[in-house]
Amino acid sequence: VNYNETKYNIGVWIEADEDFSVEYVRKRLSCYVDFTCRLNNAPVFKDGINTFYVKNNIAYVATSVKDLNFYSGNLSFDETAREYVRTTLKENMTEDTASIGIALLLGDKSNMSAELKNGYRQMGISHIFAVSGLHMGFIYSILGFVVFKTRIKKWKAVPIVFFPMLFYAWICGFSPSVVRALVMTTCALVFNALGEKNDSLTFLAVAAIIILIWRPVYLFDAGFLLSFSAVIGIICVSRILNRSIRTNNKLLKSLYSIVFISLGATLGSLGLIVEFYGEIAFLSIFFNLLITPFISIIFVLLLVGLLPFLKFVLILPQWFFTMTNFVAYKFSESGFGVVSAKSFGVALLFFYAAMFVFGGFINLKKKEKKITIVSLLTVFAITAV
Repeated sequence: VNYNETKYNIGVWIEADEDFSVEYVRKRLSCYVDFTCRLNNAPVFKDGINTFYVKNNIAYVATSVKDLNFYSGNLSFDETAREYVRTTLKENMTEDTASIGIALLLGDKSNMSAELKNGYRQMGISHIFAVSGLHMGFIYSILGFVVFKTRIKKWKAVPIVFFPMLFYAWICGFSPSVVRALVMTTCALVFNALGEKNDSLTFLAVAAIIILIWRPVYLFDAGFLLSFSAVIGIICVSRILNRSIRTNNKLLKSLYSIVFISLGATLGSLGLIVEFYGEIAFLSIFFNLLITPFISIIFVLLLVGLLPFLKFVLILPQWFFTMTNFVAYKFSESGFGVVSAKSFGVALLFFYAAMFVFGGFINLKKKEKKITIVSLLTVFAITAV
């Protein structure tokens, strides 16, 4: 929009009468658009707070749209990178499996069918499509391995690891979950370079402060709250349970760790999932245990497959997604896997308090700790009912 010869980027959500498919619009990315319409302010504060408009920088909603025309333009660099990912996967994988690969790499689920989305939700593993610590952790691990093997000094390693992660966060649109993961991994990098002990809870708090200063309205966003609550569960529950592992068997230890991380993330986010979606995926831990261990391998294969001379490796993610999609479709058809539940309301405060006590963040003796946890969970149960 040009005001007094000064250009401003203002997002507009277009509600068009024409039956445009996703592919129709996708092929016209970078195009200029003109149309006549009735322009309304985006209803950010209608029926509570709708953070969708804020996250996508949408200031207006265009209705009664007529004479919609597209004119050629140029893609920005980040749009070009995203389109390269989409095109490469679609050309080398089937439509359904490519849609999962795109969602896993970019967090973009627009190519997934409604049945697939519903199936993965009922399986309790749709969180793998929200670019967050899981994805940043993969990139951090890959780059960290390279740094370790080349024996680069700690301070020199910081920009080598940070800027690729920053680029990835940019490509994924700086969603709350990816910004949280970026801040936490950056803090870990800096503390490691200083030779200081990592403090995950402090890093999490720093990430929350930065995001809320940038976008205060995210305090009411489901993605923001679920991302942070899952990490709180991992910090408070998984960390303590991992310490209890008493085995030297590396495979068994890794298996226990995966179970405990899944359990912690599930407990941390369970109350808010019920709050926002009114349901519980009771097979979540089972499918997280079964599928999540392979996601790191698949993620790396997808990244490798983006290289022009290594596209053939995409056949492996395709096989994997063919199997998971089959299960997802079956769940979507049967409606099995989720149970309806009502909001816990204010009772959640007691549940999170119990988690912090369990995590050792409140200085209590062993006996006092047990009594406090039981008391808080009892109050939670009574209040929830």
